[in-house]
Amino acid sequence: MDADLQHPPELLTRMLDVLESGYDCCGARRISRAGELKFRSFLSNLFYKIINKVTSMDLVPGGSDFRMIKHSVVNAMLSLQESERFTKGLLSWVGFTTKWIPYENVERTLGKTKWSFKSLFNYALNGYMSFAITPLRFAVWLGGLIDVATCIWAVYFIVNSILTANFGSGYATLLLFISFFGGTTILILGIIGE
Repeated sequence: MDADLQHPPELLTRMLDVLESGYDCCGARRISRAGELKFRSFLSNLFYKIINKVTSMDLVPGGSDFRMIKHSVVNAMLSLQESERFTKGLLSWVGFTTKWIPYENVERTLGKTKWSFKSLFNYALNGYMSFAITPLRFAVWLGGLIDVATCIWAVYFIVNSILTANFGSGYATLLLFISFFGGTTILILGIIGE
């Protein structure tokens, strides 16, 4: 819970009721962004759309870190060896049942946010790097495509060399080996990453 009272304390009793009803986690979900810059709201919505497409998680748009969780969730979180913690992703990833309580955004009455554009960007980038599977799958497909194209090129080169009796100086063979092993390296790195 944020100390600046932007997270309404009156939700705490409702959260406790949710946990007592059988859920493992109860989170507060902001349903409006009143008082926030439109550009910042746009970027926040864009972040949720992108992260939900490139990961296997389903992060709830507007879901905040204002949560009440059971001890079993705490133990699961503590057992993770993450050094940079993207808490929204980790809480989704550990797989406990969560109920979201909607709330209206409350404007800050005192002070300024510690979240600059740069720190929010780094937080989003950390979440993407920690949970995105799309770049790994792209590497697998790219490596496989390079290897297939290289094999087709090799067949063409061999047939052309036999038919024309022109075996060249060896540059094409060298390029074939470099291309094939480069594609295989990319493919293996993608598989290891997955």
